[in-house]
Amino acid sequence: MDALLTTHCMGMHRYVFEQAGFTDTAVDTVMQQGWDAAKLHTERFGVWPGWSIEAILGAAFELQIASLRRVVHVPENKSAVDAPLE
Repeated sequence: MDALLTTHCMGMHRYVFEQAGFTDTAVDTVMQQGWDAAKLHTERFGVWPGWSIEAILGAAFELQIASLRRVVHVPENKSAVDAPLE
């Protein structure tokens, strides 16, 4: 991860959108490298506590998009990419 995150130039922003564990590792790495926290933007996703990924594969779910303040319904056997954003 260090090799992926070491390159940066003046004024550059870093965006990390990934599973919570990966995002946390990326944040720790860039902060150790001295990045300005105001130039680091993150989104985390994961499974609700107590749920297993196997139990919900193929199930319909709600996707909360915090930056848009919206919740999108994702139908059964579809991915979030297929969900309408109307």
